[in-house]
Amino acid sequence: MNSNANPVSARRVYKLPSPTGVALSIMQLCEDEHVTVGQIAKLVQSDPALTGRLLKQANSLAEGLRPVMSALEAVNRLGLQSVRLLALSFSLVDQHGRGECEHFNYTLFWSHALLMAVAVKNLGEMLKLGMADELFSCGLLSRVGCLALATAYPVEYSALMARGLKPQELLSEERKALDTDHIAMTDRLLKQWGLPGALIEPLKFHETPEANTYAHGTRQWRLVYLTHLSLLIANFVLHPSNESAFHISELRLVAGKLGLDESEFTECVDDLLRQWRAWGNSLSVQVKDVTSFAAMKESQLRPDQCPETQWFKVLVAGEDAQMVDVINTYLRDECKYETLTTNNSQDALSLALKFKPHAVLTQGSGPLISSTRLCQAIKSNDWSQHIYVMMLLENDDEHHVVAAFDAGVDDCLPQPVHLRCLHARLQAQARYVRISEAWERDHKRLSMAAEDLAQSNQRLQHSALTDPLTSLANRRAGLHTLAQAWSSASRKSTPFSVISIDIDHFKSINDVHGHLVGDDVLKLVSECLQKQARKEDTVCRWGGEEFLVICPNLELREGAYMAERIRQAIAQQPYTTDSHSIYITASLGIVTWDSYVASIEQLLGSVDQALYAAKRGGRNCVAVHAKQQVRVLKVA
Repeated sequence: MNSNANPVSARRVYKLPSPTGVALSIMQLCEDEHVTVGQIAKLVQSDPALTGRLLKQANSLAEGLRPVMSALEAVNRLGLQSVRLLALSFSLVDQHGRGECEHFNYTLFWSHALLMAVAVKNLGEMLKLGMADELFSCGLLSRVGCLALATAYPVEYSALMARGLKPQELLSEERKALDTDHIAMTDRLLKQWGLPGALIEPLKFHETPEANTYAHGTRQWRLVYLTHLSLLIANFVLHPSNESAFHISELRLVAGKLGLDESEFTECVDDLLRQWRAWGNSLSVQVKDVTSFAAMKESQLRPDQCPETQWFKVLVAGEDAQMVDVINTYLRDECKYETLTTNNSQDALSLALKFKPHAVLTQGSGPLISSTRLCQAIKSNDWSQHIYVMMLLENDDEHHVVAAFDAGVDDCLPQPVHLRCLHARLQAQARYVRISEAWERDHKRLSMAAEDLAQSNQRLQHSALTDPLTSLANRRAGLHTLAQAWSSASRKSTPFSVISIDIDHFKSINDVHGHLVGDDVLKLVSECLQKQARKEDTVCRWGGEEFLVICPNLELREGAYMAERIRQAIAQQPYTTDSHSIYITASLGIVTWDSYVASIEQLLGSVDQALYAAKRGGRNCVAVHAKQQVRVLKVA
């Protein structure tokens, strides 16, 4: 046996969150394809609390309809799948309101989950991203993996929670300690409980939306940012911090990605906060009393509500223990700063690395504390250059002051220290730090916005040059490629060929089989062209059922062979469905640039003449335009 194996991963997980009682019976009964609404309603009626919650949910979706008054009406209005998911969700809240994991805050977890549930539901409905009940369950259970780890590994997960890890640190530490993480556990449980796969997959990226691989603007991409925005809202409401300004900017940025303007977003959040409080009462989940989103933003950004003294850190390093104690007591008790003290220069450096103070007060010139050397050491490190260093001088004559500033200090004060003057100087530094941090947050926000704008511009440019149906280059992109090939051929006298392809009798395919089948045929032909084209060739959808292949460094003879290969490949690949097959053919024209061709327009005109000749020649053939003449190649 490997002695280095992880003891947690080596044992099987026996205990995971699961529904019980009526909810479990409903889930089991819903697996029977012959189950009736009446049977489910009868089960629901046996649980008065579940009945009341389902009635509330059904009536919240009424939109002017008659209020439902019975379990049968509620099940009818919601549908069996929604009742199943809601029963599962409510059961988990009831059964796992507390647990054995000592440092896991079950109350905060469900409060956070409930706020995410209402946010995903309300915002998702506004953005038309799914059914309200499925969105609600999706939001409520989006982080159920955390509960699963707390339930399965109460001792180990409690130790992780006790460390106060940041969100970006939690996943990696979970993997180290438990050989899994809450994202993987959430995915496992939601699949086990039968949530729709289209909702489960985007949840994998709700913490790191930039890692998703979905095409911009698609439903899956929007679901990723919907759940991420809901996470940000829940974090902002329940985990306020001194970076509130940045969090508000981030909220606005993500809301903007989803097409929500400022007033619309604020109104929606205020509404979901009201619903969150109502659901908290219904589910007996403790929620925060928040008046409005706007008021919360104002209170978190208002200077008098978030003063410097709540976050400003000062390290006091001095030989005079009595003086250090006086200064420390004043800064801690009167100024409300967070403080730390030491009487050793070496300790001061290591403490500065761990404590990360905004300011260091240093006093002394003896063997334990050398203020000059301490200052030089702090200013010589990249990680501590920004720390404000104030030296307390026993002798404040010109020589000592100049020497102190030469050592790199930011300010000096004579001894004995006037505490109010000390406080005034530190307040000035605190204001500077706050302005600097605000600038960094704004810079980060603007950088994120600029990056997003650059990506949007790239996507728009790609869309402007791409045919949306076939994903081939469109006519605009083809003209640009033609101009480049023309320029290169003119300079180097190297040939290039242009092949025009037109699907035969395409209008009748649309008329007989419908436009959806016609679209599939276009896709099939485009895939065939891409397979037959060389790596350096450009395949374009030129318009309707017509395609163009631009082939650099290809002479007429080789181009004719290539056109014939394309014709055969299309003819040998019919479009098939369960009921019928459509045999596809195409007519092709080819022309090669030479010095007698005066313009791109003349080149395109020549290839059109060749294509029309192939059509007149019976279709499903290749025609060549060369030396002002057109001839149709015989079909082999």
